[in-house]
Amino acid sequence: MKTIILCGGKGTRLWPLSREQLPKQFIKIFDDKSLFQRTVERAKLFSQEDEIFIVTNKEYKFRVLDELKEINISIPERNTLLEPSGKNTLPAIYFGIKTIKEIYGDCNVEVIPSDHVINTNDAYTEAFKTGEI
Repeated sequence: MKTIILCGGKGTRLWPLSREQLPKQFIKIFDDKSLFQRTVERAKLFSQEDEIFIVTNKEYKFRVLDELKEINISIPERNTLLEPSGKNTLPAIYFGIKTIKEIYGDCNVEVIPSDHVINTNDAYTEAFKTGEI
């Protein structure tokens, strides 16, 4: 299973807590981990680190890499995909899938946002496995 993590949002709807320099996916709301870091850990339930691709923008590239280091996860830097321009969700998903297809050919891909609170439990894992083709 390959994973695309969407991580390019500006966080404008959660203003003033979230803002362009610190969008909600990078805020540590509940504990010492950001929503992005929690998302990466959740992605590792179904994908190897080198099968996780992060679609973000050039403004957040180094933030993404720093956040990965904080939680000792080694996703290859080449898997950090920089959108040429922010065009919202569908083009970001297409960009990730196109890249994965070029590397791996046809394969199963999960797409997950980095700015949602999702509790990982047995029900989540079972639901995910049920939806897997």
